[in-house]
Amino acid sequence: LQQQQMQQQLQMQQQLQAGGALQNHPNYQHTYPMQQPQQKTMQFTLPADACPGRTYEFEAEGRHLSFQVPAGYGPGMQISVSF
Repeated sequence: LQQQQMQQQLQMQQQLQAGGALQNHPNYQHTYPMQQPQQKTMQFTLPADACPGRTYEFEAEGRHLSFQVPAGYGPGMQISVSF
């Protein structure tokens, strides 16, 4: 049994060195990268009551979204929100 395990390890090493067929290994799992949806950005002018930390809601593409005013932003300033 020990000799059989050593042979399997040797075969695996040889396959890897040969650019090998790791996908033939019983524990191999191929993963596919998840495709990221296209990111959108909207521009807003902050209202008179805007202050850092305040949350505003908006609707885009049928979704209800929100953003929080970051530090250093205030009334009348332009802000870009990505979603």
